[in-house]
Amino acid sequence: MISGDYLVANISGTLVEGVMAWSVSESCVKLNGQTGVHRRFSANEQGTRTATIKLQIVQDITSTPYTPVAADTTISDLELYHSIDDATPAFVFPTANVFDSDNGSQMGDKFVINSTAENYGSYTRNDPGS
Repeated sequence: MISGDYLVANISGTLVEGVMAWSVSESCVKLNGQTGVHRRFSANEQGTRTATIKLQIVQDITSTPYTPVAADTTISDLELYHSIDDATPAFVFPTANVFDSDNGSQMGDKFVINSTAENYGSYTRNDPGS
C-alpha cells in the first residue's frame, strides 16, 4: 500500500533528513503537427517533457546537516520514494536545477525549506506497483 508514510528523498545517495512532502508535476510542450491531411482537425503532438519537482524539508538545524536545495543549486542523483520500504524510487533525476526556494524558521530550532526544481535532461518515472 502506498501511503506516504515516511517519505524519502536521497541526494547523491545520501538520505535527506526531514522530508515532509515532495511532488512531481509533469508536462509536455504541445506541438502543432497539423497538415492538410488532417482536414481542419487538430493534430497536436507531445514535445519536450518537463518535470517540476517540489520539496518541503523541515530540519532540526541543531542536529541535522543542512540540505543544499537553494535557488541556483544543481542537484545530482535525486531519488524520490513514496516510502522508505520501497525497493524502487518513484522518480530518479540524474540532474535537477533548483529555480526557487524559500527558507524560514519555526519554534524548536526547526528550519523549513521549500524548493522548486526542474529536470535537466532525461529522468525515470516508476509507476506505483510496477
